[in-house]
Amino acid sequence: MVRIPVHPHPLHIDTFLRHLALAQGAFAQVRRSSPARAGLAPYLSHRLATSLVAPILLYGEDLLTPNLCSFTRLNTFWHKVQRWATNCFSSTPIGILAIESSLPPMPL
Repeated sequence: MVRIPVHPHPLHIDTFLRHLALAQGAFAQVRRSSPARAGLAPYLSHRLATSLVAPILLYGEDLLTPNLCSFTRLNTFWHKVQRWATNCFSSTPIGILAIESSLPPMPL
């Protein structure tokens, strides 16, 4: 996949922040329906993360490149989703978390 270099534009930043807000809303709904230790099985959590949260979060990322601030916020949220899907502790290293959750890291 070849990305076209695009100069940062305020519209791009708003687009990624809007997608982040929508993904956070969807994730909040999913977390409410499946509390920790009494909710879904890990494979169902993985399925919800890949089918519901990831498409909202990654929509348009092939065409537009987020700036560093937006990418950091997207990446931080994606790590929260990975922690939820695996029920790992917050002290789990990020590299291990991505492998354990079988969810891909955020593409650059």
